[in-house]
Amino acid sequence: MFEELKGLICEYVDVDAASITENSRFIEDLGFNSYDFMSMVGEIEEKFQVEVEEREVVNVKTVKDAVSISGRFRKIRMQEGEPMQVETLRDIIGHGARTYKEQAAFRYKVKKEIVEKSYIDVDCDSMAVSRMVEGMGMKGKHIALIGPTTYQWIVSYFGIVGSRSVAVPIDAQLPAEAIFQLLNRADVEMVIFDELRADVAAGLRENCPGIKHAVSMQADRAAEGYRSLAELMETYRGSYETEISGDQLATILFTSGTTGQSKGVMLSHRNLVDNAVCLDMKIPAGTVSMTLLPINHVYCLTMDIIKGLYIGLIICINDSIMHVQKNMKLFKPEIVLLVPLVIESIYGKLRDAGSLIPKKMVAKAAFGGNLRVICSGGAYLDPDYVDRFKEYGITILQGYGMTECSPVISTNLEWENKKGSVGKLLPTVRPRWWTRRSG
Repeated sequence: MFEELKGLICEYVDVDAASITENSRFIEDLGFNSYDFMSMVGEIEEKFQVEVEEREVVNVKTVKDAVSISGRFRKIRMQEGEPMQVETLRDIIGHGARTYKEQAAFRYKVKKEIVEKSYIDVDCDSMAVSRMVEGMGMKGKHIALIGPTTYQWIVSYFGIVGSRSVAVPIDAQLPAEAIFQLLNRADVEMVIFDELRADVAAGLRENCPGIKHAVSMQADRAAEGYRSLAELMETYRGSYETEISGDQLATILFTSGTTGQSKGVMLSHRNLVDNAVCLDMKIPAGTVSMTLLPINHVYCLTMDIIKGLYIGLIICINDSIMHVQKNMKLFKPEIVLLVPLVIESIYGKLRDAGSLIPKKMVAKAAFGGNLRVICSGGAYLDPDYVDRFKEYGITILQGYGMTECSPVISTNLEWENKKGSVGKLLPTVRPRWWTRRSG
């Protein structure tokens, strides 16, 4: 790609191709005028069959910037009638921006206002984080994310993994001491944290000597001990591209540790992407979902977020476990992912409404009127709940998985839903059977 662009540059300005580097600036170093530069951008669009937006042209200062735009769009280009091939988490974001464009990707509340971010916004914001990571010397390092599900958390995650670095999501509910231990065990060198865990940020220097940077998701400006994510993203905004293999380590996820010390599960880009895209659940783009589970768990990360972005969902972010019912009525989701404990709790509230009101009216009042599917995973669900929720007009799809499998192993589908079963294996899952022999 770089060599091809060098040849194109020499057609516009009289320079020696050998003198052109990735850091060469078009105007200052190569002598481009504005007219020739815009003409060359137009030729890039035609040559590489890309669509360069105005916001991207503004950020093209160097040859490396032009390579990023050309390579990013060529890599994920989809021929007419040919399925989109994605191998990395960066491809997921690029696919979303190209396919769904200005459609809403996320909706969330800021105070009493609903904020909406498009698929193009997610692409641009995650690239800004990737540039930030590289600019701070953290490319390829382990970077922790501490906080509940927020838009800032999500674009930080994709920005980290999109820079060929390793994201380490940490349970925000853990005590500070437990978090410090996990950060040290995972060789974390940078932390991006939610202000809810400012106590952890304050203790990093004393308890985690290997950490070089702390970045606040909410702070408007830098302060002692941390920098502002918003400020840094504005500083580093622009196009970004780097070569990523599907086998590249993407994330380290710590299990709950119910049988002992939490284990750090290492998952590659391919692990997560294949699990998210291998099964077509026939969910149309534009379907509204609401994410309720902790994002540091792989079930939420892969199915709510990664798969949601791949298939074009409008993902609404629940801001508090105390506001679930209120937010259901506000966002009116059609599909949600839940664990059995929450399903059982919800059913108790539905039942408490009594028998005088038709059950489907009770469900509409409780869930905003559009909820039709609940995907259940993470633990055993009493099969009777499938029938109980059906009376309220809601289908439960039970699945099975584990963190080490990224996580889904099997699931039921709307058109193939068997009570008492965890469904069929995913297309990319191959079972193996072991028998223990005596002696």
